[in-house]
Amino acid sequence: MTAPNLGNNDTDGPLKEVFKKDLHGYKFIGKTTADNLKLFLDVVKEVQKQPGAENEKVVPNPTLDEFLSLLGGTVDSEFLHREVLTDIFKELISGHSVETRRIGKGIAPISGRDGKLVYLVKRFTGKGEIKVDEKGLADYSSLHLFDNIQKGQALVRVYPPKLGEPGKDVFGKVLQAPLGKPAQYKIDNTVEEKPDPAHSEYLVIYAAQNGYLYDDGSKLTVKNELAVSGNLDYHFGSLDFIGKVKITGDVMPGFNINAREGIEIKGSVRGGSLVSTHGAIIVDGFVFGGPKSRVISGEYFKARIVQEVNAEVRGDIIIVIESRDSILRSESVVKMEKASLVGGRILVVCGAEIFLFGSDVANQTIIEFCGDSQTTVAYSELKQRISNHEKAIDLLKLHLGPYAENPKKMQFLKLEHKSKMEDLYNKLGKLEKGKIQLVARQKTVAESAKVNSAKRVNILGKMFPGAEIQYKDKKFTTNDIIPGPASIDFIEADSVFAKAELKGLECTYKNEALDAKKEGDF
Repeated sequence: MTAPNLGNNDTDGPLKEVFKKDLHGYKFIGKTTADNLKLFLDVVKEVQKQPGAENEKVVPNPTLDEFLSLLGGTVDSEFLHREVLTDIFKELISGHSVETRRIGKGIAPISGRDGKLVYLVKRFTGKGEIKVDEKGLADYSSLHLFDNIQKGQALVRVYPPKLGEPGKDVFGKVLQAPLGKPAQYKIDNTVEEKPDPAHSEYLVIYAAQNGYLYDDGSKLTVKNELAVSGNLDYHFGSLDFIGKVKITGDVMPGFNINAREGIEIKGSVRGGSLVSTHGAIIVDGFVFGGPKSRVISGEYFKARIVQEVNAEVRGDIIIVIESRDSILRSESVVKMEKASLVGGRILVVCGAEIFLFGSDVANQTIIEFCGDSQTTVAYSELKQRISNHEKAIDLLKLHLGPYAENPKKMQFLKLEHKSKMEDLYNKLGKLEKGKIQLVARQKTVAESAKVNSAKRVNILGKMFPGAEIQYKDKKFTTNDIIPGPASIDFIEADSVFAKAELKGLECTYKNEALDAKKEGDF
């Protein structure tokens, strides 16, 4: 008769016999799994007959102590299941055999932790993080696609694989734990891997150039050019990148680009701002600006057509076909050799070359010569703030009437009216003080500005009535169309503009305030 297994036959595959012992007519057969972690026991009662006798010979049963001693001398007693052995003993004295009962289990080794990469910056994956404001409104035009990375910045920690915890088999033999697998990655020359002096437990991958971190599953690299295939829209959102941005389509309304090293757009721009403090901005199509958009370039700006564009450019501005109702500021030259300048204003240091200057409907179109620091948007805003202060001052003086010049008369007013007038007068004082500070700042900027020695506008096609050239308080206009090619030069000695034969543009800077001071010293 065989005892039930009681659910202990988790053999995990074929078993191997490791011992066989006899005790009081019982055969004890020990078997283990291939890794010696689990021990199983078969117990078979031997049947003996006396010669010529029909009855079996009575064989005394082993005692519990004999049973335990038999096994304890073979395997590590630490791993024997005492409750199972006790149950087996009960089965034996009941005359049952035992088949494949698990009586011991060792400690399996624990594999070491695999090596891993811990990213310290957000990688570019093509998926952004949508920003949600306090009211729960999501801004889908501003997606956090990646982190901007500077050269030398730590990007990734590389943790090596760890040793695991050793185990023991049922015989007490130590089982060594396998080492974890190393992290799988490759790098190129845009990053470098080296130890962290303060943390020996991992290596660090650093950026070897500016850009964003890209991991395509096979190699870690820092890219300094971000290419967008198609239009810039809700898939990418507005971009703010430390490198260069290329767009193969259009920049759709409501989206802006700030790219430190340059912007190149194969399509057109429909109302967004373009800012590149260290690079050029090139648009193959048109740029429609609007009141809230800006184009700022630290190198040069080139576009096919611009309309209502507010631009501030350190280098040249190049327009291929037309500029309409725009404000273009250049610390160098404006080149429109085959293009029309219709409406708006150009503020330039070195000069301009225009094919059609103005239009036959007499649009007011202005080219103004100024210093380099006066071509900035900040300087224009400073002038606008002064103008706003002046308007507000005039309005307050109108409300105050005679009390603006003689505030002592307010003491004769009724209390309520007096309080109102005093409040207006205090505001007037603050505005006048603010205007003085703004004018002083404007003067400082103007005095530090560098201007070009030659102030020249080249007319390659026509200059129309309504077009105007300015330098300080001097202006050049025309009542009739002036045909080109011709140059309009400012003659310093006579302090007037004059038409002359076409000459090339020149760029020779000087500081007028400094020159005037030097002349005064003599």
